[in-house]
Order: sequence, then structure tokens, then C-alpha cells
Amino acid sequence: MTASDYLDLGVRLCAIGICSYIFIGQVVKPGLRLAAKYHSKPIGKLSRGQEEFYRWLTRALAVCMGGAMGFMPLWPEWLMAAWGPILGLVGGGLAPGIYVAVNKSLPKAAARFINGAGVRD
Repeated sequence: MTASDYLDLGVRLCAIGICSYIFIGQVVKPGLRLAAKYHSKPIGKLSRGQEEFYRWLTRALAVCMGGAMGFMPLWPEWLMAAWGPILGLVGGGLAPGIYVAVNKSLPKAAARFINGAGVRD
């Protein structure tokens, strides 16, 4: 493998991480948040443990989504097919890091909107 092959795989991993981050943050996370607030006692208040559970659940779903995307025909011909899901898991594992980078680099209101939260509290 040459350096350009490694760069190609790195770009593909980042693309999987970004797609996983967008899908989990914009589609799954708001649904989980609504379900969690509906089932919490009193309604609308989550305990500290529930917040941690949903935080780790979204992270795990991002990694699993990346692994599922690894089964798609996204890889170059020279790469063995068995490496696709493994590399997909790595790409999905980049999603929490992308989340932190978005929060650090964008203004607060834009970052909250992109991450699936409302613009205001």
C-alpha cells in the first residue's frame, strides 16, 4: 500500500464518521430524547443516570451504524471485503470526536442546532 492508499482509506473513514454522526444526531437522538422525557418521572426531568445512559447509547449507536455502513460497497477493489465492517466500526468511532469538534469550533447556537438540540434552552 502506498501513502495515497492510506489517505484514501482515511478519507473514507472520516466520511463514515460524519454520516454516522449526522444520522444519529439528527434522526435518532431527538427521538430518544422525546421517548426519554415522556417516560421520565416527573415528566420532562431526566435523572443524572438516565442522561448518562442516553449519552452512551447514542455513542454506541454511532459506532454500530459505522459498522453497518462498513458492509456497504464503499471500499476500493484492492481491499479485502472482511476489512469493510472493521473499518466501518473505526469510522463510526470517529463520530463522538466529530461531535466534540463541532461543539468547540462553531458558535454555541449553531452547534446546538447541528447536534440535534434546539437553538434556545
